[in-house]
Amino acid sequence: MNKSIRFAAFVLGLASLPLLSQTSADNPRLKKALERFPEADADKDGVLTMDEAKAFKKKGVGQSDPGKARPDEESIDLAVLNPLLKLYEAREYEGVKYRLLKPIDQAENPGKKYPMILSLHGAGGSGNDNIRNLRAWNVTMAQDELRRKHPCFVVVPQSVGPWRTPSMALDYTDDKIAKMSEAWQEVIAPRRTHLQNPKGANLDRVFKLLDEMAKEFLIDTDRVYVLGHSMGGFGTWTAVTQEPDRFAAAIASAGWIGPWVDVTRIKDLPMWAFQGAKDKPAQINLGNATFERMKPLGHNLKFTEMANRGHNVGDAAFQYTGDSPVEGGVTKYASDKCDKTADVWDWLFRQKRAAK
Repeated sequence: MNKSIRFAAFVLGLASLPLLSQTSADNPRLKKALERFPEADADKDGVLTMDEAKAFKKKGVGQSDPGKARPDEESIDLAVLNPLLKLYEAREYEGVKYRLLKPIDQAENPGKKYPMILSLHGAGGSGNDNIRNLRAWNVTMAQDELRRKHPCFVVVPQSVGPWRTPSMALDYTDDKIAKMSEAWQEVIAPRRTHLQNPKGANLDRVFKLLDEMAKEFLIDTDRVYVLGHSMGGFGTWTAVTQEPDRFAAAIASAGWIGPWVDVTRIKDLPMWAFQGAKDKPAQINLGNATFERMKPLGHNLKFTEMANRGHNVGDAAFQYTGDSPVEGGVTKYASDKCDKTADVWDWLFRQKRAAK
C-alpha cells in the first residue's frame, strides 16, 4: 500500500475519535502514527498533533521523491539523486541489493589496493528499491574532492529492517526485552516485530558480500571500515561486535550497542560515536551509558556530543572537522588509545586493522 494511503487511513480513523486527546502524548492512534511516520512531526518536538497529522496527509508524502529522507536524515533532492545513481552502480548479491561507488582514480592505478567502506542506511533507507539506501552522507562521499583525497570503494547495501543476522532474533524474545532498561525498550518497541523475526535479516549476507568484493577487486582488507546513522548507527555497532576482526574502524551516529552484547572483543577497535544533545531522552541515555561503559574498559572510543543537534546529528557527523561552538560539539575519549585527529574522514582513513 502506498505510504500516503496508509497515512491517510490513520488520519481518517483519528477523525472518527473526537473525544480522544489531540496529541500523541495521550492518543494511542496518534502515537502509533508517530511511530510509523515520524516525519509527520513538523516541529520535531517528539509529539504529533492532530493538525500536524492532517497537514502531513495533505502533502501526499512518499509519492514522487524516492530520495526523500526521514527527519533524522537530510533529504536528497532529485537533482542530486539522479547523478548519484549513475556514480553508485546498482548491484545485487544473494538477494541483497546494493550500490557500489568505485575509487575515482582506479583506472589510473590498475595495481593499487584500496580501502573499502560499508555504509549502513537508517530507517529512511529501508526497502527493496536500491535507491533509498543512498543517504545524505553518500552524497558527501561522492564529492570529487573527498574521493581524490581518500579514494576507496563504498558498498551501500539495503535492508528491509534493522541491521542484524538471523541468529540475533534470539536476543529479542519477549522475556529478554522485558528485562531491558526503559530506554532500550523504548528504542526497540517500534522495531520489535522485525527484531524477533529472523526473516529479512541480511547482515550475514552483507559480510559475505564484502568477501566477494575482496575477490572481485583489489581491496586493502586491513582498511575496511563501517559507518551509519540511526538504524545504521545501531547496525555499525552490531557489525563490529558480530565480526570484530573484519573492520579497521567504525563511525556510529545516533546508534548504540546493548549492554547484553560482549564488547571486550572490540576494545582496541577505533570507533567514533556521535550524539545530538537535543535527541530523544532515550537516545541520549543510551549514548551516555555506552560511553560510560567503555571508559573503565579502556576502549578506543571517541564520543562527540553536539549541543545544537537532535537526531539529525548525522548531517554534521559525516562532515565533521573538529569541535566548534557552531554545532556545540564536544569530543571525549574513553582512553588514551584514541587518535585525536579532528577531521572525521582524515581520522577514518588513518586507521588500519591491527595485526592478529
